[in-house]
Amino acid sequence: MGGEEGSVRQAVPFHDLYRLDRMKRVLALELLFSAGVVAVAVGLRSDALHHGLAVLAAVSSVIAALWIRWELGRKRRKLAVGTVLRTLDLVRGTEVPRFHVIAGNPVPRGQQAPGPVRGFVVDAEVNGTRIRYIDHSPRSRGERVLLLLDGKGEVIASAGSESRVPLELLMKLA
Repeated sequence: MGGEEGSVRQAVPFHDLYRLDRMKRVLALELLFSAGVVAVAVGLRSDALHHGLAVLAAVSSVIAALWIRWELGRKRRKLAVGTVLRTLDLVRGTEVPRFHVIAGNPVPRGQQAPGPVRGFVVDAEVNGTRIRYIDHSPRSRGERVLLLLDGKGEVIASAGSESRVPLELLMKLA
């Protein structure tokens, strides 16, 4: 769990992750619809509808494959409760880690996070395993945190003991 050494992932609030998941689905549907409209328009314009439909089939297959891959990855998510071992404020701290993933989006290896880094590096223990991630809120040592882990055991979303995350939202995300 926790990925490779030196790999740090930024956690987002559960509500933000739900909105991001919905936006990804809408984007996939919009791309499928737009590809269909463009392929049919090109096919009708050039009097070669079969070429337009072939392009539509190819583009739709790629989009559908990416969508299915994303959904399968989403289905491997797990909820876990962890205990905070230590935190480091990135605004005031001198230790700024190199990022590989920021809010679920890859960043080229060895490249620093764009713009000013805000957040808190948190070391937490989950089922006897130590996990490091960047949290959006300050955490205190010994605090219990609710974490959503991806298939590799890296933190995607987090909520502290003061947060109230609706059960319906957790069921939709995990």
